[in-house]
Amino acid sequence: MNTWASITQFASLHFAIFFLIVFSGCWIIGQRTKARNVFLLVFSYLFYAQLGIIPITLLLCSTLFNYSFGNGIVASKKGDKVKWLWSGIGFNLGILGTFKYYDFFRDSLEDIAFFFGLNAHLPFLYIALPVGISFYTFQALTYLIDLYRGHGIRAKSLLDFALYLAFFPQLLIGPICRSKDLLPQIERTPLKFVPDVPKALMLIISGLFKKAIIATILAEHGVADAFEYPEKFSTIGLWGGMIGYSIQLYCDFSGYTDMARGYAMLLGFYLPDNFKSPYIATNIGEFWQRWHITFSQWLRDYIYIPLGGSRRGKWRVSLNLFLTFLFCGLWHGATWGYVLWGAFHGIALAVHKRNRDRKRAKGIDPTIKKINHWAALGWCYTFAFVCLSRVVFYAPDLSTALVYYSRLFSLNSIGLGAEYTMIVAILIGLSLNFIGPTIFNFLHNQLINMQTVYRKVSTSPVRSTIMGFAFTFITLFLLLGSLIGILLLRPGDVAFYLYFRF
Repeated sequence: MNTWASITQFASLHFAIFFLIVFSGCWIIGQRTKARNVFLLVFSYLFYAQLGIIPITLLLCSTLFNYSFGNGIVASKKGDKVKWLWSGIGFNLGILGTFKYYDFFRDSLEDIAFFFGLNAHLPFLYIALPVGISFYTFQALTYLIDLYRGHGIRAKSLLDFALYLAFFPQLLIGPICRSKDLLPQIERTPLKFVPDVPKALMLIISGLFKKAIIATILAEHGVADAFEYPEKFSTIGLWGGMIGYSIQLYCDFSGYTDMARGYAMLLGFYLPDNFKSPYIATNIGEFWQRWHITFSQWLRDYIYIPLGGSRRGKWRVSLNLFLTFLFCGLWHGATWGYVLWGAFHGIALAVHKRNRDRKRAKGIDPTIKKINHWAALGWCYTFAFVCLSRVVFYAPDLSTALVYYSRLFSLNSIGLGAEYTMIVAILIGLSLNFIGPTIFNFLHNQLINMQTVYRKVSTSPVRSTIMGFAFTFITLFLLLGSLIGILLLRPGDVAFYLYFRF
């Protein structure tokens, strides 16, 4: 990985240097809003431009067109608003379809034509999927749809909208922000101080540990090999690979989100939480309330509810859930494995919704959580289902997934087992869902107490300011030390972010 490319890796020294420059510049600029926004936008584009000319060109085009569509929606009469909205939707889905789905539909059309004895000769595009295009496109769609519905916030300038789409901490893999989440922060006067340095510090260290240690160990100790060559692994080895992938995906993605939120906080911005211990869920509905939260809410508000949501008959509600998660699967990538994974979750959520409705019909409140053997069984079912469904999600093709499933449930499968290192990493990664928040809050409170002590010894406004800067410097020094320590302790090169594929 070259120097520029490694800047997109939050868990790298190159990014640490890049961020230190941006952080210093933002706080030197002070409370000049426009100057701060121009500075952040320039460095956000520098951050993204290293991925290539096509990605940065697409981002610039998306910014210009979506800003125009948004202005058209706001300025038009009711009848014309729909035209502007559908023009914007068509533009965004057209770009996403071309770069993400063209080859998938081309191959599928050729297969169908061949089945009927016909030939279809469509050209190949051979275009690599630009990292981040799915996330900023959905953020742009959110902006347009919310403006049309009347509860979105219109960007006051092209500069503000450009930063809304390109803000580098969340540009590549989210979280997906709505206009009400980010635009008011972009448009307001910058803060004088970092609002919560201890929390920002803890988020970054937490994300570094998840990504650089746990996710990297799992990536290097059998997870990828088990999915690539399932015929070489024993039943235990395949179960280890399957569970290990789910833990790796969680540590990879939630680790990125933790770091994105922490870095954004140091720049004076708050990004929404995207994960809330998803592997403690005792049913599939709760899992999706805890996993990739901003995307789950996006699916609910912009796909499920427009389809009719829960306002129709029970069969239509089940169909709405199924279609929503077919879309969810297809959003992740253009393969039949993703589509099947989405179908599995759509069916599971439809069954879950039916069960909840039956309980309500009997006068039972399904939202009341119970800690008993049923909750334990619910957790086992949910975690097993999530892990099993990800075989088709991660396997290179459906034939490999079938081999994986067949050997997974065969008592006679012999081959490579699960490495000890993998098992330890799985246990640590899983335990983070149960005790991680408690540890995080304890350490955060200790830093807050330190900050309080610094304030108490301050007897004048000048001394208070000096002590505030001193505390900020000390915590940032701890952050840099933790970053270097974690990167030195990592088992090898930090693994490529799994969600860069989506």
